[in-house]
Amino acid sequence: MICDLRAILATTFLILSFGSGFAQLKDEREWHIKQKEVPQSAVAWFKDAYELPKRVKWLQETNESGNYFEVKLNWKGHRHSVKFTEEGTVVDIEIEMMLKELDEAVQQRIQAVLDSISASQRTLKLQEQWTGDPDNLEDLIDEKERENLVKRFELEVFFRIGDKAGYHELLFSENGTFESMRPIQSNTADHLQY
Repeated sequence: MICDLRAILATTFLILSFGSGFAQLKDEREWHIKQKEVPQSAVAWFKDAYELPKRVKWLQETNESGNYFEVKLNWKGHRHSVKFTEEGTVVDIEIEMMLKELDEAVQQRIQAVLDSISASQRTLKLQEQWTGDPDNLEDLIDEKERENLVKRFELEVFFRIGDKAGYHELLFSENGTFESMRPIQSNTADHLQY
């Protein structure tokens, strides 16, 4: 089974990375904006959930799915990113972390998938991604409640297979099951960081 998974993932990697017109690329651009340019409902949700954070950066983002607003901040030892629709409704919360912070079984499942794609790899970013109802997402931050939320792990990884190399976004379920992979259009360095 592991050999089959390796073959499938390696083939998927090569098809997605190098020349397929069928793969959906991650093509994301961000730029700084002032808080007054953000929908008031997004600002209100943010203030309710995070209660007086220091050093907040508001951004506008465009990607293959549309246009969004985003706020980035450091919160309780981790970098947080909250995405909002153009109307100001929260879409998701992403919390940056390290692989070693995950449950050991989840770490092993994720690492096995990465190793099956290529022995030459570098994980650039790992984030918990939380989605669900805006009220439940707010409760996650201000009350640490996880009721009716979906948790995934999103990784940005650089792979090299032979003379081919590229950046990819991989999505895993909460228990470390591989869900999807797509190439990233531009280098992660092109995105705004904290």
